[in-house]
Amino acid sequence: MFDDSAPGCSSAHHFSNARNIHFHGPATFNTAGGNIGRLARHSVAELQARLGPIFDATHSRDRKVCTRGTSKGALRSITVWANSEIGPRNHLFILTGCVGSGKTTISETISQYYRPTRLGGSWFFSKQSGERRKMGDCVATLASQLVAIVPSMAPHIKVALTSHRDLLQVDYTRYDPTSTPHDTTSLSDQLLSRLLTPFRMACERGEVPKERLPLIIVVDGLDECGESSQVEVFLKTILDFFRDNPTLPLRFFLATRIVPHIDRTYSKEEVVQHGLDSHGSEEDMAVFFREAFSWEVLNRHRVIQAFVQQHGSWPEPWYLRRLAEQTKGSFLLASRMVNYILDSTDDDLTPMERLSRALEMELNLDELYMQTFSRHRNLPHFFEIVSAITLLVTPLSISALAEFLDISRYEVVHVLQGMQAVIELPPNDSNLAVNFCHESLRVFFKTKARSKEFYVPPSHHLMLAYRCFLRNVHRGPLSNPLGWTTANTYSVANCIVHWDSFLQECGEEDIIEEIESFSNGPCLEGVSRHAFLSTLFIWQLFHVGSGILEPRQLHVAMPPSILSHIFTDWARHLVLAVEEGPDPFIISWLDQPIGHLIRCTPFWGTRAFSLSRDGFQTFQANIQAALTAAKIKVG
Repeated sequence: MFDDSAPGCSSAHHFSNARNIHFHGPATFNTAGGNIGRLARHSVAELQARLGPIFDATHSRDRKVCTRGTSKGALRSITVWANSEIGPRNHLFILTGCVGSGKTTISETISQYYRPTRLGGSWFFSKQSGERRKMGDCVATLASQLVAIVPSMAPHIKVALTSHRDLLQVDYTRYDPTSTPHDTTSLSDQLLSRLLTPFRMACERGEVPKERLPLIIVVDGLDECGESSQVEVFLKTILDFFRDNPTLPLRFFLATRIVPHIDRTYSKEEVVQHGLDSHGSEEDMAVFFREAFSWEVLNRHRVIQAFVQQHGSWPEPWYLRRLAEQTKGSFLLASRMVNYILDSTDDDLTPMERLSRALEMELNLDELYMQTFSRHRNLPHFFEIVSAITLLVTPLSISALAEFLDISRYEVVHVLQGMQAVIELPPNDSNLAVNFCHESLRVFFKTKARSKEFYVPPSHHLMLAYRCFLRNVHRGPLSNPLGWTTANTYSVANCIVHWDSFLQECGEEDIIEEIESFSNGPCLEGVSRHAFLSTLFIWQLFHVGSGILEPRQLHVAMPPSILSHIFTDWARHLVLAVEEGPDPFIISWLDQPIGHLIRCTPFWGTRAFSLSRDGFQTFQANIQAALTAAKIKVG
């Protein structure tokens, strides 16, 4: 940017408020009118020092860019936007995605690609870095970078700083934690006075080379900013400014996870938005590993050189295919695997030995998962929501999930909004599904040794089947599906699927115990669990369709001991359901086709059961009690 040794250029002490600054190249600034002299160079350098930028928060801090051939869809969308004609609704491009989806790598790639010509500045937020968490530092650093590219902005910024000295907003706690920071002006004023308005004035005077326009400012990790309210101010200020200046040749590329305080700040009509898939495509992963183990990389490793000289090329293509399968589309896991194989110093193994071990490893993000869920485990409905997302056959939207669980939408958002590092939370008004960022999280929840207190047992499928039954009971006539909600449609299709999954995934010795434990729980939405179980049992015995359970081929062979238990027990649950249930529900429930089936003896005898004498006597007693209870209740 500047050459510190150039004659007349201010020395480094002018940057006393800045850190990790490096000077490169000749001390020349290009403007529409030609070169700026020594005085102008000194003026810009002095102004930068006063702004107090943090240069290790820019794209140049590490140069990790997209592997050639990966993320082609996202990069194509971004470059089309960046090169399109400026319009009133395309100043902002917002790239969304979850952890490990490649947002930061794409931000680095865009920064590097446009750096020689049209990059106006860059900033990369990070929760782990105290210096890269504050929005005020972001604005100061972007202003410092932009004024280096458009030096004619300097006088306008200086006028603003002179008129409003508190616009400097130097936070001295960055250097001395015990000191008290100065009173500061609003972030909106800083953004307008340091960055947006000076750039507009420079453009109006023709002081920005047209070949560099429109300039692009890259901001990565908005969700990692430690000041959520300031992020909202940042976005609103930019959007308001571009509404008043729709043709200004300046653009912002922003990368973030979808979080409520960001999502509610803008409307989809006034930005260009692109969502990354929760995992890389098979092609992306194949390209990533080919590049990671390219000859240019391997040739720098002497152990690998010696191995190749003796045994030929390494690794074999099938190894790379296995690696792609192992990482299941996560660039984060793929990067960790490559680093382990090629750069690990924690053992005395060769890269070849580590590769063999890597294919046996259970790559996971358990530490991240445990930290994330430990912070939110005590929120109302936490386990219900997380368990449902884990075991649902197909993911549901926020509104459908709330209806399915019979809770409010805001309660779903309240639980999930703090876990967006690992869970994709779509906007409130979206029909997009809530899902895990990576399939390994589902495996984590279903593996007790890994998830511990967050374990989602297969017995929870029984609860989800009950939830489906509740929706089916309340949905209205089966013959009128036009009024069904997404939750209704899901419930009709998957009540028996969850029952099948319960039978398949629970051990035979646990099924009866889990059913008994479930039956002792409280009824939900005024519908007895005994009504659910008796309905399910009679369906299981005779495999017939009804207004409550869809006709469906049974996928799981029922163990004889379980089948005998269901045969003798379904009438007991019927008795309890009739005795406990409110009259309107019981009458309606018994009036369903399954209720007629229970009283329709000609269907009996279609299946043979082997029962003991005691079992048969229990069956007879239950049948008599059921008939008596139904007669009393229904009349």
